[in-house]
Amino acid sequence: MSAQRSILAAGAHPRSPILVADSDARFCAEIACSLRSCATPTVEIVTAEAIEAAMEQHSFDIALIGEFGEGSETALRVVRQLRSRDCSAVIFTPKRGTETLAIEAMRAGTADYLRRPVSSTELLECIDRCRGNLTRKMPRPVASSESARLVCASEKMQSVLHFLTKVSKTDSNVLITGETGTGKEATARLIHELSARRDQPLVYINCAAVPDSLLESEMFGYERGAFTGAVRPYAGQLRLAKGGTVVLDEIGEMSPFAQAKLLRAIESRQVSPLGAQRSVALDVRIVAATNQDPVSLMREGRFRPDLYFRLNVARIHLPPLRERTADVLPLFEHYLMEFSRSNGVRAPVISLGARECLLRYPFPGNVRELRNLVEAIFIDPPAEEILPEHLPEHLRVDSGNTLPLLGDRDRLITALSATRWNKTEAAKMLHWSRMTLYRKMVRYNVSNADATRTTM
Repeated sequence: MSAQRSILAAGAHPRSPILVADSDARFCAEIACSLRSCATPTVEIVTAEAIEAAMEQHSFDIALIGEFGEGSETALRVVRQLRSRDCSAVIFTPKRGTETLAIEAMRAGTADYLRRPVSSTELLECIDRCRGNLTRKMPRPVASSESARLVCASEKMQSVLHFLTKVSKTDSNVLITGETGTGKEATARLIHELSARRDQPLVYINCAAVPDSLLESEMFGYERGAFTGAVRPYAGQLRLAKGGTVVLDEIGEMSPFAQAKLLRAIESRQVSPLGAQRSVALDVRIVAATNQDPVSLMREGRFRPDLYFRLNVARIHLPPLRERTADVLPLFEHYLMEFSRSNGVRAPVISLGARECLLRYPFPGNVRELRNLVEAIFIDPPAEEILPEHLPEHLRVDSGNTLPLLGDRDRLITALSATRWNKTEAAKMLHWSRMTLYRKMVRYNVSNADATRTTM
């Protein structure tokens, strides 16, 4: 999928424009033109002083900041200002980029760093990444929120949640695997929130986003004067999580050089900041996540076995959504309520036809694709009921009255969810008698209480 199509699929809401700020009005106009070609609204600002007024009028999820005047200090101040006002992703596009400036930009909280000239394709791909994962690429402590929920109506997810609860009470390293969009970030957050470290920082590090040239300074920190531009000491991402949890996202993308440095830190429980004369003790819990098979990576020589065994103390594998169909409708309703609240509208009900369409779609993008689907519905939400015609065309199928091939318990919960726990309709969908349905409910310990117990 192209960047333009992906942005459109993400369902950008007109009340959440992208801020484009730079003293060069022509540059602002070119960027805005590229974004508007994707039906993405923008607000263009050419002076730093006007940004405060813009933030009073709009809520920006994404901002693209260039430069104001000759230096970069004003731009970095604007970046910090936006991050303090809950702008989720700030993209920095300086006129002249240097390694020192890149470090300062990351310190200020930027999500990405684009060198000029910025091509339309590069820009749209960058915006697409920010839309798909606004917080994962932020190398800063992330506060807990109600988004850290796992839907667990299916047997597979109930098993995951049961094991996760046990793991959270320990201080062991955890390796989370699963396809893109299965909920690895939410799982890592939940491990932190259920652990004894819950009151301490939770820090995300995107291993694929930190180049080797910045690895040591970013992860381990540096002392004042360690290199040109190091005018003040910096603790480093690992030490910023002191007493808390560090989530190493996309660990499979980490270079061999970075793997060796990380392994040494994990083994010794110490880090050596650049320019320091002694090591500093490291008190963090490590949670790593990857959408790749680490065993295959080791066979290919792309991942160190010793690092794998250090991280793989407790293993949590998140199954794809197509293997836990019983979670589809509870997830859909969960996000339906979330977007209803954020848009200030009443949540529409899901028609039986729409439910059947959802249950038959394999969701290759997993939970993230499902969430984007719900968000897209709220661009022009139906007043009362979500019908099949409100869903994308590729979801609208002639479903009949058959369910996907699942285990009996999952099929039972799926049918009950699809019919809003109408047992007569569920029995018809399953081609069971009503008494058979009751016997199965007793056998698999499924009760009406499960109708509301879908999230934790």
